[in-house]
Amino acid sequence: MAIHIKLLNLACIASIAAGLVFAAGVAGQNAQNAVEKPGPQSEGAGLWKSPDDVYTKVCAHCHDTEVGPAIKGRRLGAPMTMVMVRVGPSAMPAFRKTDVDDAMLKRLGEMIENSPAPAKAGQQADSEAKKPGGSQ
Repeated sequence: MAIHIKLLNLACIASIAAGLVFAAGVAGQNAQNAVEKPGPQSEGAGLWKSPDDVYTKVCAHCHDTEVGPAIKGRRLGAPMTMVMVRVGPSAMPAFRKTDVDDAMLKRLGEMIENSPAPAKAGQQADSEAKKPGGSQ
């Protein structure tokens, strides 16, 4: 009887091991297929019209409203912007290649790098007052 129970336990262990090996093989094959056969939107290509489109529809919600730090006018390099977008530092979410492809992200980084600092509310009022015909 003790031998029968040991054989039964060994059979159960062998079945579980075979199932795990099979599952690992299927998971590995699925991962390989995902890498070798990307889907039509896997790189986010064509999702955005321009870097301005990405900035307006995604970045500006936080970076132009003081929820996140101002990024325009800081001369952040495009590579730095690209890393920050992919990593998602602090409370900022990370954006995958399916959200914005590398080519558009590079263009976005260059646009941010070369953009002037936004005018502060007080500065804008002062500059309006100094224009000819402005309130003085």
